[in-house]
Amino acid sequence: MASNTGASGWLSGKVKAVTSGDCLLIMGSTNVEIPPEKSITLSYLMAPRLARRDGVDEPFAWESREFLRKLCIGKEVTFRVDYTAPDIGREFGTVYLGDKNVAYSVVSAGWARVKEQGPKGGEQSPYLSELLRLEEVAKQQGLGRWSKEPGAAEESIRDLPPAIGEASSFDAKGFAVANKGKSLEAIVEQVRDGSTVRVYLLPSFQFVQIYVAGVQAPSMGRCSSVPTVVAETDGTADGANGEDSEGTPAQLTTAQRLVASAASTEVPPDRFGREAKQFTETRVLNRDVRIVVEGTDSFSNIIGSVHYPDGETAKDLALELVENGLAKYVEWSANMLDVEVKIKLKNAELQAKNDQLRIWTGFKPPVTNSEPIHDQKFTGKVVEIVSGDCIIVADDAAPYGSPSAKGCRPLHPTMFEPDLRPPEHQVAGHRASANKLGPLVDSSGLFYKPLQTGDRGEHELAFYEAFSAHPAVPPRIRDAFFPRFHGTRLLPTAARPGESHPHIVIEDLLVGLAAPSVIDIKIGACTWPPCSPEPYVTKCLAKDRETTSSLLGFRISGVRVVGPRDIVWRPEQPELKALDTAGVRRMLRRYVSSVADEGLDHVLVAAVYNGEGGVLSQLRQLKAWFEEQTLFHFYSASILLCYDANVVSAIKGGGVRVKLVDFAHVVDGDGVIDHNFLGGLCSLIKFISDIVAES
Repeated sequence: MASNTGASGWLSGKVKAVTSGDCLLIMGSTNVEIPPEKSITLSYLMAPRLARRDGVDEPFAWESREFLRKLCIGKEVTFRVDYTAPDIGREFGTVYLGDKNVAYSVVSAGWARVKEQGPKGGEQSPYLSELLRLEEVAKQQGLGRWSKEPGAAEESIRDLPPAIGEASSFDAKGFAVANKGKSLEAIVEQVRDGSTVRVYLLPSFQFVQIYVAGVQAPSMGRCSSVPTVVAETDGTADGANGEDSEGTPAQLTTAQRLVASAASTEVPPDRFGREAKQFTETRVLNRDVRIVVEGTDSFSNIIGSVHYPDGETAKDLALELVENGLAKYVEWSANMLDVEVKIKLKNAELQAKNDQLRIWTGFKPPVTNSEPIHDQKFTGKVVEIVSGDCIIVADDAAPYGSPSAKGCRPLHPTMFEPDLRPPEHQVAGHRASANKLGPLVDSSGLFYKPLQTGDRGEHELAFYEAFSAHPAVPPRIRDAFFPRFHGTRLLPTAARPGESHPHIVIEDLLVGLAAPSVIDIKIGACTWPPCSPEPYVTKCLAKDRETTSSLLGFRISGVRVVGPRDIVWRPEQPELKALDTAGVRRMLRRYVSSVADEGLDHVLVAAVYNGEGGVLSQLRQLKAWFEEQTLFHFYSASILLCYDANVVSAIKGGGVRVKLVDFAHVVDGDGVIDHNFLGGLCSLIKFISDIVAES
């Protein structure tokens, strides 16, 4: 039911979006970064409806929307609210573009029909009679939706391909390869955050999501959404066909409740997340843009550059965001861009940091022992390639490594020697090969992990940098349970001849173990962080349910056991993925058993699991820290249990290591205890404690 608002005042604003042939989103003309907005439906008009998801356009709906979009988008207008319809939450009004009534223009072109019924009990609009006259003229002339051309209505209905991720056969990687470097015409339909837009590619109307190459804007957070979590039953119900006669679902386990609560938690936007989104919306939303396809990430997300018109020139959205302090430079996706573009982005970020703009407010450059050289000239030797735009040079006048070489840092001399090799004792994750990136080790005790694509690599590097120097992390925890961080290195890769790839450098956790027995245990009932893309959440949730993560709060990802005469036992991945509760218990027993005859003799239970310095003692120390730490939440991180089979067998204990690894999905704790990780850790402790008690 519509009602009069009583508003007689005219307001001014700029058209931010046009959602249909009769509806505009107008933002206020103020100087604040996020001005107020109002959605106005043109009074007495009804334009054809655009298709919703899986639907079909009404005839001429797209042409109607396009007429109004091209007429008004980005322009200053004057408007007033004529009446409202509270039951559908809409406001109807009159909009003027200069001295032209926008409704008159729409009806004159034939793109909307006129409704004679307005607000019930309200005064008739002074514009209604003219609207009806203009509609009759448009009908007589066969304009717009009143076209008299045979088949025109049918031809106006768009043939919409399925959106990516909606049971679509769209090959994102194939599309990126075929269109690499091409400039594609598109219209931005949605802005997810400052550096992610959803567009219609023209003329195909393929609806795709584009991640802006080279940058990352602050997150817009995550709205609350509860996934369906179904508890498994033991199949012993009394009802017919194994169903409970009362229809009551089985009680969820603690781990399953954690999964549900993690997914249903609402995450607020990052600082300046709303401002970055507003910045992008005011420049590209419902605008004609050019998308330059740069590539895809490991999740088949399309990475591209977005160029939008600004008068007679075209602007690069990525550069604009960085220059205004609303996005940071991201190395992994910037590597897809031309060198000149990368340099511009990097320089823009340095300037934004220097000016303390928005996300860089309060930024302090990291402490360095390097000295500026200004216009000095010297001869030296490149001793380290820190990143794509930074090298360290040792001055020949000061012997490398001497106290006088203040501008240099001592490096492991083997880092450039050809002794890099895949780790021999790796039990989980991707292995390096001739055509695939993977971890490497060298003879000096360093482990080189390739920086992962997408946000994961940036997140993991940021975690190491923050954690290694965080004053609130007790040194006893950092030194005992986390790999020592040695920075990053660019290394040549066999997978991409002639190219280098950034690697995170940490200590090799197995160095010094002659016969390492290792088990990799992924901790947490929920293995995806908040704000993850929906396809990734779906993928992780399925894997968590298929394995023991949801049920037990952890799953075993890899095992390697060295027995007498150096016989190695290593289960295959299908066996590990199929483990149930009993299988997990059996695997934890086998880890401390002789494998010469594949028996479960538990000969190393006391030496490995029990006693001072054993696995249980170390896990309990770790648990005590997680019961109080609120700095980080460790999603999809793993615990490595390691021991030297020769040493443990000979001296009945000692040399047992417990380490955390894999930090690509660590997020800020925001003052809240990490119950997801803590729950999985407590569950693992209980399993191992039971094995010790039984033995």
